[in-house]
Amino acid sequence: MMSEESFLEQQQKLIGLCSDADKLAFALKQYLGVTFFRYVKSYPTNEKYIICNNEGWLKAYFAEKFYNNELADYRKHPIGSKGVHIHHPCTRDHPACNFWRANSEIGDYTCFIYFFVKYKDYFESYNFGLKGDAHQTNDYFFNNQHLYKHFFLYFKSRGKDLLQQAEEAKFKVDDTGEYNLQDNWLLGINESMTKIVMQEMPLLEVYLDDEFVNVPLSLKEARSLKYFLEGYSMQESAEKLDISDSVHIETLTSVMEKLHVKSYNDLRSLCYQKDIALKLSFLNKDIR
Repeated sequence: MMSEESFLEQQQKLIGLCSDADKLAFALKQYLGVTFFRYVKSYPTNEKYIICNNEGWLKAYFAEKFYNNELADYRKHPIGSKGVHIHHPCTRDHPACNFWRANSEIGDYTCFIYFFVKYKDYFESYNFGLKGDAHQTNDYFFNNQHLYKHFFLYFKSRGKDLLQQAEEAKFKVDDTGEYNLQDNWLLGINESMTKIVMQEMPLLEVYLDDEFVNVPLSLKEARSLKYFLEGYSMQESAEKLDISDSVHIETLTSVMEKLHVKSYNDLRSLCYQKDIALKLSFLNKDIR
């Protein structure tokens, strides 16, 4: 069992990462009005870690032991949801509602968007705080969700060292059951501004999920795989990518080796079974 002194050291390590987290969230803050960001990863062992861009909020998180009450860990997450929630000031007397409401001024948000997904071996969630009312936030998310999805890839790619440091500072939490929330789906920015945001978040590689969580695809590999999965012939894909047929085939072969499959049919089946095709579907000419 971790001593109180060791736990305090882990807290300080995570608090010390706030500045780097804030830099990663720059484009979302600059162009989408995001004022608050955090990422939580949790395991079946009741261990978790948190990365947040707001030092004051994170200090309150630890001081009030909110890690035992939040709806963001492997054993306690919204039931029957579709992985996205939008929250606005809530007057319910629930520990989670009370904490988010009490610390909204420190966190500089009036609403927040909450994304989460649970895999076999881990649970992860993202929170983005915004200033505005619930109706505005709903519309804003609905029209810009592709940029948040891009940020997930950008965060895993450019934040690799940050994630490793946070992983080394993970801590134990209480097993506190489950809690049910109702779905609440989320103004958009024009195409030229979307391109600017994309350019502010250049990808180094595309990380996959689940058992392939540590498997990065280069952008070259991701693009070749995307066109392959969309049903284009080798020649058509090569033309779209402006490469030779042989280079396209070599690139797909590299992907197959990374995913441990031996045929194109197996590659296609795996990518649809594991939602890799869906993950790559939004890649476009503005992503570099």
